[in-house]
Amino acid sequence: MVMISRMRYVWVAIGSLIGIYLTAVHYGPVPVACPVTAVINCVAVLHSAGSMLGPFPLALWGVIWAIAGAATPRKLRTLWMAVGIGGILWAIGHELALGQICLWCSAFQADIILVMLAWRRHGKSGVGRSDSPG
Repeated sequence: MVMISRMRYVWVAIGSLIGIYLTAVHYGPVPVACPVTAVINCVAVLHSAGSMLGPFPLALWGVIWAIAGAATPRKLRTLWMAVGIGGILWAIGHELALGQICLWCSAFQADIILVMLAWRRHGKSGVGRSDSPG
């Protein structure tokens, strides 16, 4: 269980780095390391209207979500996870509507799922059963 406890922070860090990279690609002239094929096109996905949620790119919301998870009290963790699932569904729906897939976005979505699973597993292990974050 200690390994899962530590891994959730690793997954948060990895997801945050991916999200920061995707946000930088969205806003600036940062090149994206992604092949362009008939189906795979990270640039098209990251620069389309559906990549925005309000004033910010979805990737930035993902970074905020991942970091907020470390500070979310246990009693709000289900809501936090629901927001994460909603973000994944939004992103997948956006890619399906475009008919394009962003490999980096898919990696970020997979990471978000791993973060949620690690936090859920941590909560079931009996470790840190208080209402404190963590």
